[in-house]
Amino acid sequence: MNVGIILICILALSIVTFTPQAFAQSENLLYGSSSFENVPPSIIPGKPTTFDIKFQYTTGPYAISNFSPVIDVNPDSATSKVRIELQSLESLTQRQIARIPVTITVDPSIEHEKIFLSVFFTGQHFISDESYKSAWTDSVTLEISLQDKITIPLGKCETIDIEYTISGGDVFTICKSQETISVKAIVKADSEGSVTFDIPEYVLISLTSTDCDTENDFMVIMDGEKIPSSISNTQSGNLVTVDFTEGIHEIEIIGFTILPNPVPAQYCGIVEGYDKKFLPPLDQIDNGVKPEFIRCNDDLVLVQKIDDTPACVKPETKEKLIERGWAIPEPIDKNSHTEVSIEEIFMEKPLSYWKSLNFDQLREYNSQSEGDDFYYELGRLIAKEFFQNELTRQGITITNEELIVHTGWANLPDPPIIGYNTVVNATDGSTYVMHTSVQGNRVGEYFEIQEVVFEPHIIQAIADGKPAKFVNKFGESPTIYVVTEDGDDKLSKHQAIIDFNQTNSVKFVNNSPDTIRIQEVSENKIEDIPKDSWRTKAIPPGEEITLQFNSTGYYEFNVKKITDSIPGYFEHHASGEIVVFRENMTDYTFSEGLLMGRVFIQDAPRQEIPWAGLGAGNNRGLEIGIVNSMKEAIPNANEYYLAKAKSLIPFDVKVIIE
Repeated sequence: MNVGIILICILALSIVTFTPQAFAQSENLLYGSSSFENVPPSIIPGKPTTFDIKFQYTTGPYAISNFSPVIDVNPDSATSKVRIELQSLESLTQRQIARIPVTITVDPSIEHEKIFLSVFFTGQHFISDESYKSAWTDSVTLEISLQDKITIPLGKCETIDIEYTISGGDVFTICKSQETISVKAIVKADSEGSVTFDIPEYVLISLTSTDCDTENDFMVIMDGEKIPSSISNTQSGNLVTVDFTEGIHEIEIIGFTILPNPVPAQYCGIVEGYDKKFLPPLDQIDNGVKPEFIRCNDDLVLVQKIDDTPACVKPETKEKLIERGWAIPEPIDKNSHTEVSIEEIFMEKPLSYWKSLNFDQLREYNSQSEGDDFYYELGRLIAKEFFQNELTRQGITITNEELIVHTGWANLPDPPIIGYNTVVNATDGSTYVMHTSVQGNRVGEYFEIQEVVFEPHIIQAIADGKPAKFVNKFGESPTIYVVTEDGDDKLSKHQAIIDFNQTNSVKFVNNSPDTIRIQEVSENKIEDIPKDSWRTKAIPPGEEITLQFNSTGYYEFNVKKITDSIPGYFEHHASGEIVVFRENMTDYTFSEGLLMGRVFIQDAPRQEIPWAGLGAGNNRGLEIGIVNSMKEAIPNANEYYLAKAKSLIPFDVKVIIE
């Protein structure tokens, strides 16, 4: 789209003191763009799929270290069913275009036909190590190929992550049966082949004692029949190799110990399988069993005594021990994904214990836990404590019977950085949404609390079945200040919106020490800048320029420094976006409408529409991911925020609330 630019005036300014509101925010922002590339038409459950995220930042420090995408999975119920692997970049410089491969694996037990990924980016200043976060987000919707789902029933079986090698097919599910205490797997074989499972002892263990002259072994069952297999011991467990033919097979591996008769259960170890007898807890520990994986024989329950030693006792004895203060109360249910107990206990240990561990110790616990929820559930409890303390600090009393904490985005180093959010109702009638992040057992620097606003005219419009009215607040010409603070190049705001019926101009004021010019987005190398692209004259420090637009549309701009430090180049200072609109206009393309609509949503206060991700780089529509806790806490949240989003955009744009 062409833009007519009229240079209205260049004025020498007197010294003006100006503190832009944007600089008062608690986080440093990067501005730029990103997109998803090589995304397949659908994801096959159980099969790793790789695509790329392409990105660059155009405003911020000269270089960013540890630049990394942070990916949020929606809906919330799909988070534990999706595994994402990616890496960060050691360094990235302004305007550098980079790509990071992303590998995603969807558990075959997933119940959703599609998932929604939104991404933003984080990093550190290459000198000061200050944290930075992208001001933009991008998103993509992934279809799940249901015809490739394996639906063999496995009973009560919890997904686990163990290593394997396979030839001639794919492994679609590996889980530990809670009914038979065995490992089960589903293999889809394209031809004859074999699979070898590396089963750690904490997943399936079979302890033996030389005093009992026992034989340690595994039983392997395929499709309901016992089959021969190859089993070898390793330092940490056993390798089990199974041959198979073409087709879909259920493989079950049962650990067991052949015991003499009579069975001296107090010495002869654990029988894993359909019948089981266990050593006393301290003997299990002596044989290498971690405390959290101790098991008791039938009719006995595990209790943690106050001296941190385990014991197997009768249920009525456990109650008496707890009443007398000789044992720790019942732990939380570690399989709960939506609510945490008010007791600060996780896996039978107080929260203070978990907070005292280092990352290596957490990794050890995670490697021994069943399923993928260790970090999610520990982080949920830590985030809950943080939210409660923050509410107390701010003097907010809530009416919620229980603080329900939801997961949001997750970035997967080890330990992963996981986002959490919650919605609370206060006694003064206000509603707040809170956000933070946790890595392992540490709350991150990111924290945000917003009061949620529900507008009566939006609610009434929904009740009447009519669109809510657009409220025009864009009657005045915007001003953008170009500044340099503490060595960083910035703008007072990176987005401007102009109502073409009331004005057609935007003013740029150069409060930086450099001579600059405003131009259409292009390269830094002067000879590579298109001759027909729009640009202004040079703007010396302390002066200003006004641009006029001759048509509506979406305009991206660069602020370039005009210096002699690098001959033949302009140095990049900052980037931004300008939307010129008329109410109910129609002269724009579908993709242009999405980009303009995104700017209107970003311009609105977050308490009006608490989005977690915005996606405009697709052919579906403007995708708005609403914070998970809002959707859980508020009935018809999607309907309300769809109406609200449409009321913020003064022309027709397809909006999708995710």
